[in-house]
Amino acid sequence: MRLLEEDSSLSSAKEEQRVEKSADKRRIRELEDEIKRREESEKKMHDSFVAQTKVLEKTKVLLEESRQEITSLREILEKMEGSSEAAVSQSSSLDSLEFELQSTKDNEESIASLKAKINSLKSELKSTREVEENNLRALDDLALALKEVRTEAIKTKEEASMLKDELKKSKHEVENLKLELKKFEVMFNEAKNEAETFKYISERLTFEAEDSLMQWDMKETGFVDCIKKLEDERNAAQEENKILLESLTEAQNMYRKAMEENKELKDNKKQAVYESNSQNKEGSNKLYPGNENRNSNGSATFEIIREWKLLLCEEQSNKHKDGKAHNKKSKQHKFSASCLNIKFPYKLKEVDQDEAKNLIKECDEDSESDLSDPLRGSIFDVVESPEHQKKSAFVAIDEVMNNSEEFYHLGTGHFYVENDKASRKKKAFLSRVSDLLKIRTLH
Repeated sequence: MRLLEEDSSLSSAKEEQRVEKSADKRRIRELEDEIKRREESEKKMHDSFVAQTKVLEKTKVLLEESRQEITSLREILEKMEGSSEAAVSQSSSLDSLEFELQSTKDNEESIASLKAKINSLKSELKSTREVEENNLRALDDLALALKEVRTEAIKTKEEASMLKDELKKSKHEVENLKLELKKFEVMFNEAKNEAETFKYISERLTFEAEDSLMQWDMKETGFVDCIKKLEDERNAAQEENKILLESLTEAQNMYRKAMEENKELKDNKKQAVYESNSQNKEGSNKLYPGNENRNSNGSATFEIIREWKLLLCEEQSNKHKDGKAHNKKSKQHKFSASCLNIKFPYKLKEVDQDEAKNLIKECDEDSESDLSDPLRGSIFDVVESPEHQKKSAFVAIDEVMNNSEEFYHLGTGHFYVENDKASRKKKAFLSRVSDLLKIRTLH
């Protein structure tokens, strides 16, 4: 629309310019014709005026000559009045002079008529001069008008050239806009196709999301149920571990009582040795029932600790099998069979230093052994003598009681995935411990 308006305005401006140019040309022709006519009339008047001026000059010359003659004649008449003779002689010349005077009078009349004509010519000349001045003014006005027309024509030409340039630019812009419009149409079609594909994908994804949400809700409910079940099992395992810890505390108390009895027996033995070497057999016979009681107590504690360690090893192997799906947690709470090869520091004064060093060395070697035999190199392999069994049992019980917090951690952190078999073994172990305690109380 803007281009059409510019084209229409340009055509109207061209038409107006053409009309103005034709009117200016017609006016210029009319003024030129009028100027030519006035120049011709001025030339004619000028020629007549020149001829009349020439005649007037001739008449002026004749008038001057006649005046001079009249003055000369008057002088002669004045001279002749003085003498009659001269008057008579000059009467003939006077007549001739009168005739000449009459002719001069006639010439004066003609001169007056010529003066009148000259005055009329002067008035006409003034009028022609005024007309010429008016014509000059009109020519000046015409020149100014022509200059204005030329300037306007130049401006219109410049405007026309500018409009042509703008028209070319607008045409070029229109072509560019058409190309861009085609590009935008192509892009619009591509975007439309992409929008349709995205719409299809979004519908498919929403359907999949709803399906996955339903599946996730089902899995979440199952997972929550599993968590609740595991929490119940964990609470049950914690209660069982509490019972085991109580049994361990009772075993520690038994161990302390056995230690006190051993001290008393050693004191009695030393006293018997110092009293008499001859009474050694009798003293040893007296101490034999106490040794039997001590050995029975030590074997009982050994059996308790052995069963405890076997139970821990079985639970650890079960956890190792179940922990393959939970690698990170199993790395943090990984236990090997060597952890059951407990190194017991021998703090008892009754044990010799050489025997303690040998036992520590054996425990260190057994801790580096293979995982195939979880009880290999442990304290349960050293059961050669009752005294050795007693020392190992004391050390094992002491270490177990010192590490009761660690056993509690194992019970709370790793026993929440136990199966029915482990629980049955624990129950059997607890019943075994209670039986051993009953046997201990009977002794």
